[in-house]
Order: sequence, then structure tokens, then C-alpha cells
Amino acid sequence: MVSTRTGNGGKTVHAQSVQVKALLELGKKAIVSMREGSLESLDVLEEYVSSFALWESSWQQGKNKSREIPAKDREVARRIANQHAQILRLADGLRGEMDESLKSLRVRGRGLKAYIDQLPQRVSTIKSRKG
Repeated sequence: MVSTRTGNGGKTVHAQSVQVKALLELGKKAIVSMREGSLESLDVLEEYVSSFALWESSWQQGKNKSREIPAKDREVARRIANQHAQILRLADGLRGEMDESLKSLRVRGRGLKAYIDQLPQRVSTIKSRKG
């Protein structure tokens, strides 16, 4: 969070616009990486979730101070909520894909274990003789 000092008694005013812009950019990056199925999508998603949690806590604190939310803040909240809902849908899809992948790996693993557990009937160290 970025903060600036004002001239009225040294009160700190939080510049949420920088934090909001960073959150929206990070959200776009998370959406793109999840759609592409890139390897870094989980890292980007984790970074987005932590950034979203910070923004949400500062939003809740700012909202509690005033009963009425300005129109500008409502629009920002609406944009973030829409983006967050889209990220949640994509993450839920990835979770479904992950479940299917894990299921197929378990089936393959059971097959390999069954194959590996069958030992040969005899082990021969002497080469067979020709004719």
C-alpha cells in the first residue's frame, strides 16, 4: 500500500489507486496465464490472492469509516469484483482438470505397481546352449 502525507497535522492518506491498478494488472496476468495453461499460473494466482487479501482488508477498513461509498469507489469495486469472479471460475476449472489428472495418474500408478509386482518365475544366469 502506498501512503502519502498531507499538510493537515501529518495525517496519512492511503493512495489506493496505485494498489488498485496493481491488483487489476495482476488479475489480468493471472487470467491470461490460466487461460494459456502456463506453468507459472499457480505462482501468479498465489500472488494475486495475497494482493487481493491486502486490498480487501484496506477496503473494509475504509468502508467502515464512511457509510456512503463514493461512485468512483463503487465502480472500482465493481471492476475488481467482476475480475475476481472470472479468476474464481478459471481457478475452479483448473481444479477440475487437476482432479482428472490426478485420477488418471492414480490409475496408471496402480497398473505399474501390478506389473512391477509380478516377478519372473526363474532367473537364469547361464546362457542357453545352441544346438
